[in-house]
Amino acid sequence: MSDRIFLDTNLFVYAVDDSGSGKGTVARDVILESLQKKTGVVSHQVIQEFVNVTTHKFKQPISQKNCVLFLETYIYPMWKKLPTKELFKEGMRIQDRYQLSYYDSLIVASALQAKCKKLYTEDMQHGQKIDGLEIVNPFV
Repeated sequence: MSDRIFLDTNLFVYAVDDSGSGKGTVARDVILESLQKKTGVVSHQVIQEFVNVTTHKFKQPISQKNCVLFLETYIYPMWKKLPTKELFKEGMRIQDRYQLSYYDSLIVASALQAKCKKLYTEDMQHGQKIDGLEIVNPFV
């Protein structure tokens, strides 16, 4: 494993709008450090989820222009994983073995295929190891 870290969608969503949760500062710090050190990795799934949540599910959705600007500035520089047949097969293997949701399993599979050491997310068990990948909840 390398020093790469995979950032799940929730970090980017909180960076844009933490809705009073206080998680925005932590998320922005993780994102900026990942960009500065060039260790951050995301997949196509993170991009799709971010666009869907921020432009349709927020109480006050962000504009398409601001969404594109955020993508270009913060997310696209970390975009390292494209979908492949192997990714989907690996996601199904992880889903079966670890009893995760299919979409969480795809995130894990992307992180593993990108040779990430850690996966930053609040959607899975903090401290869990999956095939050598450490799950880290940066908000605990």
